Amino acid sequence: MSWGTWFSSEAAPAIPALFPELPTPTSIRECEEISSNTLAQLILYAEQSDPKFKRPSHITSHGREASNEDADHPWVQINSVGDINEVSEDWDVLTFDRAEEGGITCVKSVAIMPCSVQRLASILSTTDTKERQKWDTDLLDMSVLKEVHSSLRVEYRNYRAALSVVAPRDFVILNGQYTSERLTVIYGTSINFPENPVSSRSVRGIVVSGFLIEAIDDSPLTCRCSRFVRVDPKGSIPLWVVSAGKKSAGKILLELRAVVRGENRCRPESQPTRSVVAHSKRTSEISDVQPPVEVENLPPIRHHHSDTMTIEPSLQHHHGNGVQSSVFPLPRTTSEEFHRQQLQHRESRQQREQELMDKLQRRQIVSQRAQQPAHMTEGQVEKLVRSLSALQTQLQESTETIRDISSSLDTERKERERLTLLLQQAVEENKKMRSHRSEPNLFGWEAVLFAVVWPFATYALADFISGRQSRGRR
Repeated sequence: MSWGTWFSSEAAPAIPALFPELPTPTSIRECEEISSNTLAQLILYAEQSDPKFKRPSHITSHGREASNEDADHPWVQINSVGDINEVSEDWDVLTFDRAEEGGITCVKSVAIMPCSVQRLASILSTTDTKERQKWDTDLLDMSVLKEVHSSLRVEYRNYRAALSVVAPRDFVILNGQYTSERLTVIYGTSINFPENPVSSRSVRGIVVSGFLIEAIDDSPLTCRCSRFVRVDPKGSIPLWVVSAGKKSAGKILLELRAVVRGENRCRPESQPTRSVVAHSKRTSEISDVQPPVEVENLPPIRHHHSDTMTIEPSLQHHHGNGVQSSVFPLPRTTSEEFHRQQLQHRESRQQREQELMDKLQRRQIVSQRAQQPAHMTEGQVEKLVRSLSALQTQLQESTETIRDISSSLDTERKERERLTLLLQQAVEENKKMRSHRSEPNLFGWEAVLFAVVWPFATYALADFISGRQSRGRR
């Protein structure tokens, strides 16, 4: 099925899974199939939970069903971009994103552009690097690698990173364009292209992106531009850098609007326009997306040629008396004002880059200090060695003191055990003595009397015996 005729069919191709292994097309038919799937994907992104997207009659029922199924994942505002001093009531640009599978978010930016659909499409589809750098300020280089046919080509683009310490990112993109009566889509998706290998000076990324340009009812001088970007930058990038990049995604529409205003200097002065840029989370409500803005009573246009449009002076609108001014006026911008705006945007961008650079450098310094040991002088090393020697000596002395105390404790323990044993023996002796005193004492005063009398009795008995013997001899 050719990508140019897909919308006339009721059988839409299945939406491909984002960021698988990149395809390597080898024929025009394969290129058209990849391009058709990418186009279907961007159309569904535009339909999903966005009441501002006016579905053309050729959008299939498959897309509307996918939009209804995705009602739980609406686009939710995360940031406002632009100079608030230039806006009377509303922000110049608002930003959304939506969480996708794999942790990579899709960022959506929407804005009203003060030009026709054809003029904006011609600016967005340019392949001249200098012309594209006027609004795509991060672009370093681009080139056409291969022309598939008039509406499909392979492009190479190289972008600078948000910080100079981060390597540039390059992409090989199969870029296509679809045009209908009220809708123009310029879209692209990454592919493998063997003729353009990865460079050592940059990191090859993967991207699916596109611009959807819608005509506004009764206003050929204005159009609604929606930009979708889902990029996997690969490599290693801090999360806070990725978050800052998402919040500033709407800046490219401001640059694009400045270029458009610089090319259309003959337009009448008017109020600033309103635009919307969107973040998707599963917990958000569809009511976060503002309702579409109606365009009424735009002044008539007199065409001088295809690129220049003016308004009849006699038909200028004024406030009061039931006559309203244009909701989307187109201010006149001189060349000096255009260059001044470009200079202000450039200075603001440089200031933000410098702030991010300073923040990254501070984090790197803190990390290096935490990881690397501190350098010491020779005197500090000697002082540290002496301190360690003194600590070692104190440790040895403390060890010896502990040993002496332990020995004293052992001696005291043994002495305590000896005294305890003696005390036990004394107690036993005391018990024995008490038991002897309680028994009859046979060796009391009788023993004393016997000890005193026994010698005298023995002497008397001996004297008596000897006397009798002597008398017997007589």
